[in-house]
Amino acid sequence: MLGVLAPAPTASGLPPGSIAGVVRDDIGAPFEGIEVTVWDNVGYGEIVVGQDVTGADGAYQVDGIDPDAYYKVRFSDQDAAYATEWHRNVVAGTFATWVPVAEGEVNTLPDTELEPGGSISGRLTVGAGTPVDQGTVSVWWQYAPRSYAWMEEHTTDSDGRYVIPALPAATYALSFRDPASGATETWNDQGDITSATSIVVASGDHVTGIGALLGGVVTEPPAPPVAAVVNHRLPLIRGILRVGRTIRVTKGIWTPAPSRLDYAWYASGRLIKRADRPRLTLTRKHLGKRMTVRVTASAPSYQSLTVRTARTAKVRR
Repeated sequence: MLGVLAPAPTASGLPPGSIAGVVRDDIGAPFEGIEVTVWDNVGYGEIVVGQDVTGADGAYQVDGIDPDAYYKVRFSDQDAAYATEWHRNVVAGTFATWVPVAEGEVNTLPDTELEPGGSISGRLTVGAGTPVDQGTVSVWWQYAPRSYAWMEEHTTDSDGRYVIPALPAATYALSFRDPASGATETWNDQGDITSATSIVVASGDHVTGIGALLGGVVTEPPAPPVAAVVNHRLPLIRGILRVGRTIRVTKGIWTPAPSRLDYAWYASGRLIKRADRPRLTLTRKHLGKRMTVRVTASAPSYQSLTVRTARTAKVRR
């Protein structure tokens, strides 16, 4: 007599779960060959905990995932002809919508539709035009005026050239670094990312000529990395969790004291559009949801830091 084996327990000892769905192209046809990766936050960053490639029907299913409420899912065209995006329709992983995984269950996501990918390319030089070999090009998504989310890094070739492919339609900023001299700048000939000139990429658009003549030979050692804002006490959500009531998030404690705090509210892991204030009035859409807030603290001469509040209980009537 043959039996069916249950899924092997995960590291937590619970039966694993899965994330599934369908990817389509910009005309709605099933998209074969798209790499789907599931990411988990760990103490030192983010790691891939599972992946799959879509079949001819555009379907994917990533199995063997440890039950947890907070995963991110990224969709990448292996040919880079279509834009990379995060669930749901997000440019940078920082703002990806959380995807929960329950023990022994399959979380089927809404269909994902990818758009034609754009690109940015250029060349880095120093001095009289010497190419910067192995120079660093950092890509930032400008999601609001003077507000940026880091996306990825690219490296120049021996002739100083780089190409950043598979970009969704959005506004970007670039920062450059010469590893030999330590010279840095942002485009176009600016000092820091908040003063960088914006680069607008339309769907399928290829922006060329975004280069930089870096500072040449530096006689002093490279400047140390910019320190980040430090959080000492996480912000907390306060208030009565009932439809029609207004809840708020506390500021938390930071060093140095932030000059700006940005807020993004989530309902059971899903970003709430236009909910970017420290207060939120609960509606019927939030009924049964657990609320969280991402708070980003910014201070002059410091790297911004984003933290997440603890989840609330479910919103009641």
